[in-house]
Amino acid sequence: MIPADSYPRRAHFTGRMNLYNPSASGQLVVDMVYTVTDPGQPASTTWLPVPITAHFLAMYQGAAFVPVHDVSTYPNGYLDLAVNKSYKFGMRVQRLTGTTSNVAVNCTNIVSIASRSSATRPFDGAEYNPPADAAPPQGRPYP
Repeated sequence: MIPADSYPRRAHFTGRMNLYNPSASGQLVVDMVYTVTDPGQPASTTWLPVPITAHFLAMYQGAAFVPVHDVSTYPNGYLDLAVNKSYKFGMRVQRLTGTTSNVAVNCTNIVSIASRSSATRPFDGAEYNPPADAAPPQGRPYP
């Protein structure tokens, strides 16, 4: 779980989902989802869609596709996070039409959390200032 502590944050999503080898033809939708949990409460199991991240695609099964039908989709978007709540993020595949009950899936979901307002600090703790001797060398001196 990712807590959103003391300043307004925004989660940016970049996803990739590859679907292949369906057991039957059908139409699917892929979207980004999240759960939100209040402080001190058990983790939520209710997955909510991130607005405007749905991607619709068709999968076809049969001998017409050799190798098997293979489709990739790249949902992306953002979600403003409420302060003092914890979040989980994921990707979801749903069947819209057809009888596709089995489809192989490979996915990547990258979520970055950043400040929603540049007027506030982007860190919860004290800013890290490395010691002067940790600075990278500035080149070698001339002879």
